[in-house]
Amino acid sequence: MAYEWRTQEQSRIDAIHTGDNAKVFNGRERQLQALADEWAKANPEHTNNRYTLTDAINGAAYNGNDRAKGLSGG
Repeated sequence: MAYEWRTQEQSRIDAIHTGDNAKVFNGRERQLQALADEWAKANPEHTNNRYTLTDAINGAAYNGNDRAKGLSGG
C-alpha cells in the first residue's frame, strides 16, 4: 500500500516537473527567437534567417557552457 502510494505520488510530481520544464523551454525559445529577430533588424546586410540565427545562438551558448565547465574543473 505505501509503495503504491509512493509510486503514484512520484508520478504526480514527475508530471508537474515535466509541465514546468516545458513552460520554461517554450519561454526561452520565444526569447531566443525575439533575440534573433532583433539581431536581424540591426544587421539587415546579413542573409541569415530566424532558423540559422537561433541555431548559431544555441551553438554559441552550448560552447560557452562547455568552456565554463572546463574552467571550473568540472
